[in-house]
Amino acid sequence: MTTSENVMMLQIATLVLIALIIYHHAGYPLMLKVFSRLRQSGAGKVQVQSRNFRNCVGDRRVPSVHLYIPAYNEAPYIYQKITSLSWLDYPKDKLRITVLCDGCTDQTVALARSALREFSLTDMDIRVVDYPENRGKIAMVNEAIQQCEADIMAFSDVSAVLAADCFWRMAHHFMCNPNVGVVTGHYSVIKSTMKSGRSANANEQSNEQAYWNYQNQIRAMEGSLGAVMGAPGAFYAIRHHLCQPLEFDTINDDFILPMRGVAQGFNALFDPELQIFETEPSDLDMDTQRRIRISQGNMQQILRLKRLLLPDLGWASWMFTSGKFLRVLMPYCMLAVLLLSAWLAPYHWFWGVTYVTQLAVYLLATLYYLGGGQASDGSQSWIARSGLFNNKIVRLVSYLCIGHFMGLIGSAKYLLNTLMNKKQQPW
Repeated sequence: MTTSENVMMLQIATLVLIALIIYHHAGYPLMLKVFSRLRQSGAGKVQVQSRNFRNCVGDRRVPSVHLYIPAYNEAPYIYQKITSLSWLDYPKDKLRITVLCDGCTDQTVALARSALREFSLTDMDIRVVDYPENRGKIAMVNEAIQQCEADIMAFSDVSAVLAADCFWRMAHHFMCNPNVGVVTGHYSVIKSTMKSGRSANANEQSNEQAYWNYQNQIRAMEGSLGAVMGAPGAFYAIRHHLCQPLEFDTINDDFILPMRGVAQGFNALFDPELQIFETEPSDLDMDTQRRIRISQGNMQQILRLKRLLLPDLGWASWMFTSGKFLRVLMPYCMLAVLLLSAWLAPYHWFWGVTYVTQLAVYLLATLYYLGGGQASDGSQSWIARSGLFNNKIVRLVSYLCIGHFMGLIGSAKYLLNTLMNKKQQPW
């Protein structure tokens, strides 16, 4: 092939990659919005009448639910979690709660049992199981799947606080439609305090909340098409008969477990009025580790949920491919466009502008990551004081680029660990 032909092929390849990037970030959400509105216009909304903590005739018809709360060294939050369970509005004879303490080395078990005694939760079926050995979350989840006798299995993080009516609302979705296999709700981050290290300032906290507001909108639209892509570990519920034991090294269990229910042909719904609140304090260093670990799980889940890529699952296949599958590919697409546009820059001004624009955006994101927060003593870097990131759009674009960079690190790390046959950490 001649040089001109090679250049032409590389230009076409680069344009295809750019089209994929635009489709994932703009085209897919826009199409999702259109399709979900068309679907909602012809569908009735499930009306849930409040129970108001009173016994009623409907109590006999609701499904039995077993809530599992995995815990490992959760002393700062377990007391709050146990006490918050007292306001759950659901028939007591239909709800069982088990706190699974996985070889905790702090005061998690003692504080949990203290909360049970102090708040006299004897009328509720709540158990605290203390496992002497730290086996990992997946081992506990698999054991729960095997031992559960309830119609519905629910999972919740220790740091999450649930609205009083969340189980009542969730149950009605399962009762009204036998094709509903998974139910989750609106996830809100209300954390504002710091744990250690470089803490999040107001801008960074607003970025995270904006991200979750966007994710809630996406999940609501996906749910209207019958297949919300995954669920927050803070809370979700799934029909017990759909639960399949997870591989011991599963990372994003709160995605793979419910999505295997979708792969069996069942719907996954999002209820915007089912409120879930995250209360864990903010820590940028821990947040970075969390995002890298989730990115490892994102790579793992597309390899283990290949069934969802097949078109026979309809909306679920399209949303999984356009959302989750392409999300894993995005960092590699962006890196390829950067390198290809640098190589093509001498051949046309368009590629030179494209290359320089990318460098500017990535430099901005790097500055934001390095200097966007504040130290534990409250001082700010010169970057934060400069006002460079006071613009909301600049902050969000920077936050997005940082997320993709974490995605690149996480997915590459997972592939490398897989090649080296290195086991994942249990928590």
